[in-house]
Amino acid sequence: MLFAVFASNARKVEIEGTRAPYGLHLDYLKPLMEAGRVVLEGVFSEENGSLTIIEADSVDQVLQILEHDPYIAHNGCTEVQIKHFVQMYPRANGARDQGKRNE
Repeated sequence: MLFAVFASNARKVEIEGTRAPYGLHLDYLKPLMEAGRVVLEGVFSEENGSLTIIEADSVDQVLQILEHDPYIAHNGCTEVQIKHFVQMYPRANGARDQGKRNE
């Protein structure tokens, strides 16, 4: 399943004696991207926040991924929202239907 993670950035995070927090965040995401867990990640241009699309079996699995993210672990976000995401286009692997919307 896909999950959309909306994060509001709190402030510039300083972690003494380490690489800049955003660099640590990217270092953490790299193997997750290579494994296909993190599908997409980016920031909003006109707002202070980001969107990450994560492939996971459950919300609990998404929470585990987020708990180990150095940026989140060092209070870089004021709020994180997780929502089940249904990819409509482009269709993945020629699939006919990626899921149903809750209406």
